[in-house]
Amino acid sequence: MGRDALSRRWTTAARTTALGMIGLITLDRARADADALDARARARMTIGFFDDARASEGAMRFTHDADVERDSEDGVSSEGTGNPGMIYARAFDESGGSGFRLGAEDAVVTRMLAPPAAARYWSWSVYCSMRGSRVVSAIAGWPINSANVVADEDGWIVLVATRSMEAFEAVREAYAESGFAPEAVNLSPLFGEVRYGSMFGEADLLSVSFRVAYWPSANSSIVGAEDALGEWATREWPVTFARRRRAARSARIPVTQIESPPPAVAPPDIEVASSAYATVPHPEILVGGGFSRSVGRTILVPVIASPTRCMYDPFYSPWSAYGVRTRSACFGSTSDALYSVSDNFIRRRELTAEWLVVVAGVDIVSTRRATFSNIALYATGGAISSAFSARDVRILAAIDDRSFVLRASTFAVAFGSSRSACRRVSVPCVVARPCPPTASLFIIARDYLDPATATAPESRPDIEVRVYAL
Repeated sequence: MGRDALSRRWTTAARTTALGMIGLITLDRARADADALDARARARMTIGFFDDARASEGAMRFTHDADVERDSEDGVSSEGTGNPGMIYARAFDESGGSGFRLGAEDAVVTRMLAPPAAARYWSWSVYCSMRGSRVVSAIAGWPINSANVVADEDGWIVLVATRSMEAFEAVREAYAESGFAPEAVNLSPLFGEVRYGSMFGEADLLSVSFRVAYWPSANSSIVGAEDALGEWATREWPVTFARRRRAARSARIPVTQIESPPPAVAPPDIEVASSAYATVPHPEILVGGGFSRSVGRTILVPVIASPTRCMYDPFYSPWSAYGVRTRSACFGSTSDALYSVSDNFIRRRELTAEWLVVVAGVDIVSTRRATFSNIALYATGGAISSAFSARDVRILAAIDDRSFVLRASTFAVAFGSSRSACRRVSVPCVVARPCPPTASLFIIARDYLDPATATAPESRPDIEVRVYAL
């Protein structure tokens, strides 16, 4: 059974109680069969290359409340604060921790059912969370995502993150000998700049991040796709931390290093419509219904963060270059998304009690240069805390491309201080959470996954931001 068929079964089942029970039983049976295969593969892995005594098990699970997400199906939560359209999972070890260290020939292995086809984007990768006591928050290897993954005929995939080609081949061979399709064992090559080992201070603290665009396309033809992930989003998936049979080897020991990213498997001949560079509507004309005063404007500037530099340079803070003065290292950015951030702050104390932030630009999802986009309004902490870390950065509101009207080549959306403020604007608007008067506001736009390259879009036209006091 292919992924489209699985997606139709899960999402339809999620909408009614009776079918939901059928889908649950079917998925449970498939999971039981896969668990048996997984156990055989793990046993084979430890016969030769890996050490069973040093291996450990864990689980990858979502860190969200699925019921809350489903209550926000129109893109706006019950508080009116919007929904970024993305859910996240982490790999947790047996003690419940999400951080781990790897030797140079160790591997992290996850076996799971690929997200339903209605999910527009997903990405699985390892991050360098900390180096010693310093927050790094940088991607540590090439992601496996919805554009470059290979699944078996039933939608099952194995995801392997390692620095060593020998380790990857050992995992793939073990699964193949257990009856799993070897081509569905996917590699996420870890970077050589990662510090490997088993001791604090010697090795980087790593974590697994799995992000999934929760919402399908507004034009999806799949029945029940309004709830794109359905039962799948409630599941946990097994994780194995596989250790080399000999004592954990450091990065000083030569290994076969994998340098290239996973290949793109999407067709490369996607056409870009000429309307991609159409004139963006002027935000000012969208505000009406009473007095309004323009109090500021800025543009969003693409941020290209270097994960390598994030690892070795404690003073590198790419997000600070654009006014967001937080020592946030790489801020958890992924290489299969293009990030654009405010060129200037919006200082909260300069706004009135009622205000609007209007954002307008080119919709690159409609031109098939990205699969999913969202825009979020953030607040920094105070001036002192922001100078040292991103600890106090908070998301105030978010909106995604489901709200871009009629999938036109351009879009305009807004963030407002209240529902009454949002009623003053004729474009989709979400209500921002309150923030301290000492905070500064900034905006981050994320454009995920060029389907032709399986990585981030190379560029995008400017996004314009205008701020109004009401």
